[in-house]
Amino acid sequence: MEIMKMKLIATVRCYKSGPKRRFQVRLALIILIFILRIVTIGLYASSSDDNYDGGILAPICAFSLIFLFTTFCLDLYRYCVWWHYTPYGDTRCHCRSKQHERYILYHMVGDNRNPRLLGDRPCREQSCHKRKLDHIVVFHSADYQPQDCWRDIPKPPTELHTTTKRLFCLNFQNKDNQPHYVGFHTTTSEAAVSIAHSEFQPSTGGWLGAGAYFAQSVDGTIRKARTGGGAYIIAEIPMGKVYEVHRNLIHKKHTLFNRQVYDFVHRSKWQHDFDTCYMIHEHDDRDEFVIKDPERQIVKWVIVVEQPFDYKVARYQLDTEFDSTKCGCI
Repeated sequence: MEIMKMKLIATVRCYKSGPKRRFQVRLALIILIFILRIVTIGLYASSSDDNYDGGILAPICAFSLIFLFTTFCLDLYRYCVWWHYTPYGDTRCHCRSKQHERYILYHMVGDNRNPRLLGDRPCREQSCHKRKLDHIVVFHSADYQPQDCWRDIPKPPTELHTTTKRLFCLNFQNKDNQPHYVGFHTTTSEAAVSIAHSEFQPSTGGWLGAGAYFAQSVDGTIRKARTGGGAYIIAEIPMGKVYEVHRNLIHKKHTLFNRQVYDFVHRSKWQHDFDTCYMIHEHDDRDEFVIKDPERQIVKWVIVVEQPFDYKVARYQLDTEFDSTKCGCI
């Protein structure tokens, strides 16, 4: 019995980390059962055997479809509560920015996963090349480098000189034919809610000039944040034309400090010809960058409000909903 229990745990994807996948699997099973019930009802109703009570069994089987529909409604409700979650501090209307993809519960992130479960195992590669924000939040929030450094990513020419006409394609998302990058931004929970309902507001100044600042990981952005934190935002960003600068050139106490480069970066002069300013740190995990126009450059984002600032998770018992079940999952 204990061996069977361990096998079941190893083969079931935990609902805490994959509410969307769980809903899809259960929906497929419900549809399959619904089709079988309809076939059964048809067979009962078309039975011509006088000794067979098909006329009675057909309505009974049809009545059981009500329970199947109720199960679907409950699963849909649970899916909406988890995957379309609204944190405690967001009491505004549901009209949010078109770039806002969703809030993700802190309980689904990082340390709350069980790495021994099949669906919860982290990526084996040091640099994960998956670019789905949900995947990065759940599986890579604690990683210092969930992606390659910008300088290590192969980039095509900024402008393609070709006489071939490019057909309009919905999948063509790269601005100036440049790859998208994932940025991490830490702010207060109140500011995160405000961003979800409006847009990113660029800062008026900073080490790299004006704009919206991002780091390469959650740990990196917490270390650089001026606020006390409370929430972090993971965004997909077409970098556009990038000006790369090494930190040593703009650090006044470093022997390689260059006043001309410092003024060009710090006074936002790079914004005349570039979309993004990327600072290369001597330690890869501390790279950061700033984008000139968040409204135009950010494709989408997801937001995680941290535990001390979101009481709704515990109030809804979403952090313990499946802890008392036999296998800990479904």
